[in-house]
Amino acid sequence: LIREVTDNMDAFELGVASAKIYDFIWDTYCDWYIELTKTRLNGEDEAAKLAAENVLCYVLLRILELLHPLMPFITEEIWQALPHEGDYLIRAKWPEYHSAFDFRAEEQAMEAVKDAISAVRARRAEMNVPPSKKAQMIIVSDHAEDYRLGEHFIKRMAYASELTVTDASPADLTGLVTVVTHGANVYLPLAELVDFEKELERIAKERAKAAENLARIEQKLSNKKFVSKAPEAVVNAEREKAEKARALIAKLDESAAAALTGLLDRWAVWISAKPGAGIYFDTAYAAIVCLVLILLCWLAFHWRVRLRVEKRKGLYFLLRPLLRRKGLWTGLVAWGLVLVWLQGLVWSVDYG
Repeated sequence: LIREVTDNMDAFELGVASAKIYDFIWDTYCDWYIELTKTRLNGEDEAAKLAAENVLCYVLLRILELLHPLMPFITEEIWQALPHEGDYLIRAKWPEYHSAFDFRAEEQAMEAVKDAISAVRARRAEMNVPPSKKAQMIIVSDHAEDYRLGEHFIKRMAYASELTVTDASPADLTGLVTVVTHGANVYLPLAELVDFEKELERIAKERAKAAENLARIEQKLSNKKFVSKAPEAVVNAEREKAEKARALIAKLDESAAAALTGLLDRWAVWISAKPGAGIYFDTAYAAIVCLVLILLCWLAFHWRVRLRVEKRKGLYFLLRPLLRRKGLWTGLVAWGLVLVWLQGLVWSVDYG
C-alpha cells in the first residue's frame, strides 16, 4: 500500500490514492485484522496480546501518515492520542516501503483462508442461517496446510463447530452443501444448518409476496393507456421489475424444492437409523391410502359416478359398492381388508 500510494501521490492521482487508503482501512484493517486479533487481545497470553497491539498501532500510524495530506486535522488529532515519536504529524517522515515486510507466501495463504470464510458466510446468509447455529465443516484443498494453519480463524469467523481439512473429497456428498472458492471446496451438512419446516414457511411467505408484486406490475403493464402514455423509461423500468420478480419467484421455487428434498432426506435418515421406525411409516402410509379411498368412495356416491368396469368376479365385487348406496360401507371394508393383507406382505418381507 505504501509503495502504491506514494506512486499515486507523485503522479498527482489524489483520488486513486485516497480510494486505496479507504479500501485498505475498511476492507483489510477493520473488517479483517481487527476481527482476527480479537481472540489474542481478549486472551490470557500477554506476549501474544502485546504483539497484536504493537502491530495494530504500527499499521494505524502508517495509515495516518498516508492519509495526513488528504485529511490533516483529524489525522493529527488521532496521531497525538497514540504512542508516537516527534511533536506533530505534519513534521513526521513520510512512510517508506520495506521489502522485508513483504511476506508474499503468507499473504497468499491468508487470502485463501479469507476467501473460504467469506464464501461460507455468504452461503449461510443466503440460507438465512443465524451465526449462533454452528455446523461441521470439511475443507478439501491441494494446499491443506494453509487451511490447517488458519483453523482457529475459520472455526470462529465461519461458525464451524468442527473443522476437517483434507485433500480428498468425501465419498458420499448426500446432504452436503458445497461452497467453492478458487483454492478449495468447502462442504457443510445441510441438516445441521437449516430448519426445513421454518424455511419452507419463510419461502412460502416470500413467494406469496413476490407473486402479489408481480401481479400488480403485470396488471399495470396490461393497461394499454399506461403503456401508451407513460414515458418509455418508466415502462421499461416496470418491465425490468417484472423480470426481477419472475426471477425471484423461480429462485424461491428452487429453494423450496431444495428444502423439501432436505426434509425428506432427514426423514429417510431418521427412518433408517431408528429400529422399527419403518413399521410406523408404513402404517401411516396405509392409513393415508385408506383415507384417500374413503374420499374417492364418497365422491363416487355423491356425484353418482357410474363406473364402467369389466364384470370380473374379484374386481367387480370390490367396485360394485361404489355404484350402490346400500353397499358403500361393504366396499370400504373390502378395500380395507385388501390393504391390510398387502401391508402384511410388506412387513413380512421387510422385517422378517
